[in-house]
Amino acid sequence: MTTLLFFSSPQCGVCHALQPKLQEVVQEHYPNTQFKVINVAEDLISAGQNSVFTLPAVLIFYNQREQFRFARSFSVQQVLDALSKINPEPLF
Repeated sequence: MTTLLFFSSPQCGVCHALQPKLQEVVQEHYPNTQFKVINVAEDLISAGQNSVFTLPAVLIFYNQREQFRFARSFSVQQVLDALSKINPEPLF
């Protein structure tokens, strides 16, 4: 199973702009991927456990192992490219 963790905070304007776009595209093309939003203001422990020190951050796990990590400056397409390496046949 593939899980995408999106780390955000209330003060992160980029996070608020990117999260809905990314969530929509991931759910459209990779509906079997779990998309979880983690608010670091409420769940600082998860950020620490995953070594997330800057926002926004995206971690992609496959079978509970981290496969890809994106932080601060990345595009929706980069995340989709990473997901395509785990799930080679997206639903278009």
